[in-house]
Amino acid sequence: AGKSDIVSSDQDIRLQMGSYYAFFEPDIEVIEPVVTVPYYDAFGLGVVTTVAIPVYVGSGSTRRLAGVVGVDVTLADLVEDVTYFRRGELSYAFVIDKTGVTLMHPLMPAPSDVTSIPQYIDIDSLESSNGSKAAIWSSMKNGGSGTLVVDTEWPVSRGNSLTEGVRISNVRATYRWKPIDRTDFSVGLVIAEQYNFEKLPRHLTPPRGSDFLYHRFDLVPPTVTTCNQFGRLAVSNKVSVKIAPEGFKNPFEYLDLPENATRVRQYVDYFNGRTNTNLYFKVRMLPMSDLLLM
Repeated sequence: AGKSDIVSSDQDIRLQMGSYYAFFEPDIEVIEPVVTVPYYDAFGLGVVTTVAIPVYVGSGSTRRLAGVVGVDVTLADLVEDVTYFRRGELSYAFVIDKTGVTLMHPLMPAPSDVTSIPQYIDIDSLESSNGSKAAIWSSMKNGGSGTLVVDTEWPVSRGNSLTEGVRISNVRATYRWKPIDRTDFSVGLVIAEQYNFEKLPRHLTPPRGSDFLYHRFDLVPPTVTTCNQFGRLAVSNKVSVKIAPEGFKNPFEYLDLPENATRVRQYVDYFNGRTNTNLYFKVRMLPMSDLLLM
């Protein structure tokens, strides 16, 4: 079987050659977006995935494929909440596709750190194997969702993972998983049982006489006397705070853009209760580890 056409003018050659793809058009219309396996973008975007959907024109017997609309989405933007999901060192999140290939896992580099063609690994190679986990992977590959408590092993860094190695910790953890709508991906959460949550009120009222001190004293000097500690500005008998990336609405923006005095003043005003306008921080249940005491 084949197809041939006479090209009568070089003005129509691209249009005529484009009809080649209609020959392979399936009988069944594709109405859901197609999401590709992430790949490294040659034009500097980093690791991206393409989301594409066909466009049809006409109706009935004259309906035909007119083209495809697609958009490239960076993996860093797509999984930023998963990348910075941490509930202590024994809890984490991960993303896999319907074949079990892992897109994001704490044992893999963050998407923003990848500078070449990514090497993807099956989820079973990153997690300690047992029968219960095999059931989880099978459910995730088939678009299922669920919750299961599993006894598992988890490597914990002794300090610098490259030079000091890791120790294996036996953990009883709750696995929760769910498919990501209209994609071939599923997200999983692993929460260690020994980790407790603290629920913070929507608006914190600081104790009388207290003051929220952000650690960037070089940008916004505190109202109290400062001193020099190992070459950095510090305060005595006070606590300064650094917000972990996960505490921000957009963690990658926080990491990529340099802080300035205006932005730091907005942090301080919000946490000191001088304004209810929250421009940067997530309002949700937060573990206290989102605030790193300096």
